[in-house]
Amino acid sequence: MSLTLETVERLAADEKEDWQRKVNQGVLKDDRIQQLMSMGGMEAVDKFLYVLRLELQRMENPARLRAVRK
Repeated sequence: MSLTLETVERLAADEKEDWQRKVNQGVLKDDRIQQLMSMGGMEAVDKFLYVLRLELQRMENPARLRAVRK
């Protein structure tokens, strides 16, 4: 089985929706710890997608990225 970027992005969006629900629950319960932890989960999903996209770009065109770094 292989995953496409689109599949991973869809799964990540679902995961972020779950974290957003937890943030909302924390707001309703006035639980700042739950709010912050859940926002951290959302940030982690975003960072993962960012790193994944960078790696895919590097794999598709490594010469171009090496030239940019110099």
